[in-house]
Amino acid sequence: MNTADKNKRELLIEVARLYYYDNLKQQKIADRLNIPRSSISRILSKAHKEGIVEIIIHCVPSTSSILIKYKELKGSFN
Repeated sequence: MNTADKNKRELLIEVARLYYYDNLKQQKIADRLNIPRSSISRILSKAHKEGIVEIIIHCVPSTSSILIKYKELKGSFN
């Protein structure tokens, strides 16, 4: 990884950290890093696409979703 790529990756990590860990608004991050707010949104999307950020939703499946999945699986074996 060359220096430019390393710097881009570090920026992705820094923006993601400020947004997700420090709960800063995108405008506040843009002001702090002296880059346009619209770039922050693109940086966050890129961090997600590159696997730097993962979004996990923890929930208990509802009965209806379990039944739907059961019917789908049952249908694949018929």
